Amino acid sequence: MRIRLLVILGLGATLGSLSAGDWPQWRGPNRDGRGKETGLLAEWPKGGPTSAWMIDTIGVGYSSPAVVGDRIYILGGLDGKEVAFALDATTGKIVWQTPFGPLFKNAWGDGPRSTPTVVGEDVVALGAQGVLACFDRTNGAIRWSLDLRKDLGGIVMRGNFVDMDWGYSESPIVDGDRVIVAPGGKGGTVAAIDRKTGKIAWRTSGLTHAASYASSVIFEFGGVRAYVVFTGGVEISSGGLMKDMPKLIGVKADDGTILWDVKPNYTTSVIAPTPVLSGDSIFVTCGYAAGCSLFKLTATKDTFTAKTVYANKSMNNYHGGVVLFDGVIYGHYELVGWVAVELASGKLLWEQKNRTNSGAMAEANGLLYALGDDARVFLLKPDRDGWESTGEFDLPGKSKARTANGRITTCSHPVVANGRLYLRDQERLYCYDVTARP
Repeated sequence: MRIRLLVILGLGATLGSLSAGDWPQWRGPNRDGRGKETGLLAEWPKGGPTSAWMIDTIGVGYSSPAVVGDRIYILGGLDGKEVAFALDATTGKIVWQTPFGPLFKNAWGDGPRSTPTVVGEDVVALGAQGVLACFDRTNGAIRWSLDLRKDLGGIVMRGNFVDMDWGYSESPIVDGDRVIVAPGGKGGTVAAIDRKTGKIAWRTSGLTHAASYASSVIFEFGGVRAYVVFTGGVEISSGGLMKDMPKLIGVKADDGTILWDVKPNYTTSVIAPTPVLSGDSIFVTCGYAAGCSLFKLTATKDTFTAKTVYANKSMNNYHGGVVLFDGVIYGHYELVGWVAVELASGKLLWEQKNRTNSGAMAEANGLLYALGDDARVFLLKPDRDGWESTGEFDLPGKSKARTANGRITTCSHPVVANGRLYLRDQERLYCYDVTARP
């Protein structure tokens, strides 16, 4: 039986009333890296689009902005704390800022990694130390918070042969009155939290995998509402070696029942990119030479199955930001450059080599916005036949945090919302006007 796979996270019932130009959560309205607005510049002048403003007071970290109406919501590490900020979208000035957890630190960059989710009058955010909090959107007051490590016994997967982790990095799903996160660990890899009270609604049973660094997506599958979650592995020692590999699972929204699971056979323990949904298929990719895979979903009565269509090395992607457009996956191949891959076959269509280790893309108005970890920005026309740039520029200046350590790079994803392009380089947030005008 052929099953229709429908992404529905952007519907009003889930995220509340939004304008076409809003970008209310990780990877946009539908968590696929694609915006909904039109009327944007098809070409950039030499030197890039007009700068609206830049601020450098939001602290370090890799959080991308969420934008709703005239407000921007973003996380940063400042004065030993992880802080949620609301900014005025017109000026970039801070409207409110609320510390909500201790600062996460490691040699690859301090501060929070995830993007807030804005729903109604709530802003839900997850800090890298594992503090999950719900804020009043108007004034930043904390409605509730809990610690995924301390309160839920959560565990984050550690790097290959390194006795450390990169912190909680997923951006939480808000599905109606529930917040979906993956704390990992013996209590159950995935958890649903009541958005009004912060109390646990359910946790998955029989699965104790650690949390990965990937954000989940929501979908409706054969009439069943569920979540696609990319888990971490189960460690056999403190050095990051795993006795059970990462899994791609489907979790029933009602009660946390695991509908299906499959192992992409990735030996890396650094799973970061968000799965990409298309029809009855799921595309995943990962860095560190893991490659990419396509899985097809089927169902017979109450049995759900994900079968491998292909697994190859046409794309290796460190931290996500790949975009599906007209049957083609556009994104960055680690240490190589920008690539295009045919979704159905996994065939590499083209590659544009450059000097960057990683990069991320977003799409709006039929155009691709690409940001490399060298702070080089491109505007592209999606084309399965080759690279077609219609504008490029370098972010002016460099983050102090990034220049202090060669391992700290620009990993935040580009955001296009309400006629503006937002680009983050650690403590620096840039805003560019990309609206087309007569």
